[in-house]
Amino acid sequence: MYALALAPGGHKNDELCGHDVRLTCPGVEATIGIAGPAGEATGPIAPEAQTGPMNARKFLKILHTTGSFGMAGGIIAYMFLVQYGPELAVSADYVNLREAIHLASRWVITPSMMFVMVSGLLAMAVHHPFQNALWVWSKALMGLLIFEAVLASVDGPARRAAAAARDALEGEMTVEGLEAAVRDHWGALWMLLALSVVNVVLAIWRPRMLRPIKD
Repeated sequence: MYALALAPGGHKNDELCGHDVRLTCPGVEATIGIAGPAGEATGPIAPEAQTGPMNARKFLKILHTTGSFGMAGGIIAYMFLVQYGPELAVSADYVNLREAIHLASRWVITPSMMFVMVSGLLAMAVHHPFQNALWVWSKALMGLLIFEAVLASVDGPARRAAAAARDALEGEMTVEGLEAAVRDHWGALWMLLALSVVNVVLAIWRPRMLRPIKD
């Protein structure tokens, strides 16, 4: 936004004070209120509608960054529970551990992943210069990898492990069957954690890989 200020009595066209001046150029039309002798503005700067997309983009950026933080936090909680929780056994404690991991996956990691993907796509639709930025398309590709990894290597295994632990406690599955059913994909967890950190860094730093992006 640019502002034009005229000092009272400091310009030969002081008769403009107290009036609106309309500036027009190809594709842009704006109205500037010229301050009166007392210094008060007599008209708003238009168009105000231009703040709408910017506010939407800022909201989507906050949602995108929050989703990345949420996913990283959920993955760290998942890894912490697996590392320091009870050892694999047919017991109520192990069932509680696997239920907690499943809840973290279902209500923290997966929703955060959806927030990241949806907010990123909407940000590209709202802010057209993003569509020409290479780093934005890199994030979109990472979003597809995150989507597949969360569903195939985090949420699915966590759900199956929780069900297997319950079945084993109820006598419907042996310890050997429980060991075969429990699969924690550490490689996928570390990859998702790294991609979450990269998403946060790119959302804050926003490198100009193709051309400058105007805010």
